[in-house]
Amino acid sequence: MRFFDDMECKIGFGDGSAYPDGVRIYRDLYVRTINKLAARKGSRYRVAAHDRGGSHNFCLIVRFPLKKPKEFVPKGDSLLEEAIDDARELDIDSFVRVKVKVSWKRFEEFLKGPMLVEEE
Repeated sequence: MRFFDDMECKIGFGDGSAYPDGVRIYRDLYVRTINKLAARKGSRYRVAAHDRGGSHNFCLIVRFPLKKPKEFVPKGDSLLEEAIDDARELDIDSFVRVKVKVSWKRFEEFLKGPMLVEEE
């Protein structure tokens, strides 16, 4: 879960300026995996995807108690934290495939233009 730490912090991903392609997909995999492990362990806490408004990192994962799902907490019980540690060991990032595509037509049009560089 190479992006998990960034998803726990409002200043993650360069304070919201450097999101990897597929960031929401990674987050979904992390949340589903952690919650499955937490349920198996009997944790009374879960994690959720949370899109934070504002000018910082929007792509967060938050913890909450099952009895109060709208109450985000900094840490869950020891079983949730164990589930997070276990999920880190599973290499679930390997299930994500990001496709890169170049708009060659637009790029060729760009090359025909002046390609001005701003001088400092």
